[in-house]
Amino acid sequence: MGNPDFAVPSLDVLNNSRHDVVAVVSSPDRPKGRGRIISGLPVANKASKLGLKLIQPYSMNNAQFFNELSEINADIFVVIAFKILPQYVFQIPKFGSINLHPSFLPKYRGAAPIQHAIMNGENSTGITTFYISNKVDAGDILLTTPLLIFPDDDSGDLSMRASFIGADLILKTINLISSGFQSSKSQEKYGESKAPKINSTDRKIDWTRTNVEIKNKIRALSPFPGAYTKLGKQRLGIYKVSLSFEEYGFPGNLKVVKKSSLMVQCGSGSVIIEEIHPEGKKRMTGSQFLNGTNVYNGDYFE
Repeated sequence: MGNPDFAVPSLDVLNNSRHDVVAVVSSPDRPKGRGRIISGLPVANKASKLGLKLIQPYSMNNAQFFNELSEINADIFVVIAFKILPQYVFQIPKFGSINLHPSFLPKYRGAAPIQHAIMNGENSTGITTFYISNKVDAGDILLTTPLLIFPDDDSGDLSMRASFIGADLILKTINLISSGFQSSKSQEKYGESKAPKINSTDRKIDWTRTNVEIKNKIRALSPFPGAYTKLGKQRLGIYKVSLSFEEYGFPGNLKVVKKSSLMVQCGSGSVIIEEIHPEGKKRMTGSQFLNGTNVYNGDYFE
């Protein structure tokens, strides 16, 4: 059960293993892009390409969905980046339902563990497989593995790496369960932290923060949904910056360097804009932005 690209490597690995993928559950196809063309989500598209049985329920709270899941007679459900399952669903298979989460649980429980780990300046995190229970991301832990965070990783980089490492962990977990492995451990009561879904407030850059904190926010929110700031009334998405330790003004103050680099003063240090997305235009480099926009020393980002 899954929707996004993050879940596709696990589907691939399981389909190529000795285990039988009896069905794939994904959300219904939906309109996409400017043309609003009906398109399947990545997991649904992969399942179709592999010729696997595909179930796409509009609701998980109906008898038809329950009957479909019961009839496939799966020994275990594997859930990755999907919806919160009702109890009657995750209790159907005899070996229960397992989930893959990109953190060392109970740290970073929630919808955005990768983004929050990068935003908080972590240099490592982890991946956990665990049994699904009534409380979100709180079930008994099966296996874990570490995941390094490199200094210039954005959430796209880390998510891709986690998806492949996680796929191997999922297969290892299922191999253990199928061999009769019964040992799992409850999550520790200490060390719990939340990683809620990113909202619009989270995305706005606070230039009074240090340059390191601002860079962490920007890479945590890149490539999607993107951190943003404003220049006058124009909204600008900021997707990549580099660090500078030059100090020259108040937070948000802009400095044009040799007409090719745009520097922004932070609460401590400064950053150089590497990738920016002006509202209504394409994403571009900082130098391209300067070539097409009237920006002067003393202007400021809000």
